[in-house]
Amino acid sequence: MKLTRFGKDEIGSKCAETFDRINKKILDINNISKHSQLSPNEIIEFDIVEKPYSKEKAIELLDEAFIKVEGRELTDRNKERLFQNYGNIIHIPYKPAKKTGFYKTDEVLEHDEIQWLEIPHYTPVYNNGMLVDGVCSEYRVFLEKICKDLGIKHLKVADIGTTGHTWTLIYLPEEQRWVHFDMTMVKFYQDGWIKEHEPYNMEDWVTASTGDIFKMQPTRKITEIGGKKCMFNKDNYQDLDMKKYVKEPIRE
Repeated sequence: MKLTRFGKDEIGSKCAETFDRINKKILDINNISKHSQLSPNEIIEFDIVEKPYSKEKAIELLDEAFIKVEGRELTDRNKERLFQNYGNIIHIPYKPAKKTGFYKTDEVLEHDEIQWLEIPHYTPVYNNGMLVDGVCSEYRVFLEKICKDLGIKHLKVADIGTTGHTWTLIYLPEEQRWVHFDMTMVKFYQDGWIKEHEPYNMEDWVTASTGDIFKMQPTRKITEIGGKKCMFNKDNYQDLDMKKYVKEPIRE
């Protein structure tokens, strides 16, 4: 799963907190190096500040945080993408890039800077008006527009207690029931972030009952439905009464 889709800036995100904790050690060393005559190697050697995590330790910490949120470790593909420039505290000349991180430069700097963990800025991708790649909030808004145009009853669902995930509840009049439609999970399958048939398919995420949602992802929570605050998880989802969140009666 792409960490960018977790909402790195969401307050309370365990993954974001761990991500920032990993980078803080490196940032402290780079800042001291900029304002002193010491190289990062010397700062680490003299224990002037807390040593940064090795690549292996940083991956371990993020895995632990990810397990708490998603119930599983980061995928190998995600680790490769996220840590491709991290190295084992490799010292390569890097130049500050605004407030987002550092980028490699051929310019010889006074002091080398330690590489830090960085997520590239993520922008949605559209093709002929169709959203083909985005984050969960963009998928939800896009799907809601389609539902509105087709006259399909729908509600916004959110989990604001962990990673800020959001998706859509859609009403099926033929079956007289609500189903969870999570386009983000479908995209994860398409992109290879989740392996097919282990043990669910992408189709399972577009017609999921509330019970299905918590069976497929036991760590998920529902903290908002249709703009109304709530708190449902794998232990009490049976108490969810959709009538409390529908503003108007369902017309068959």
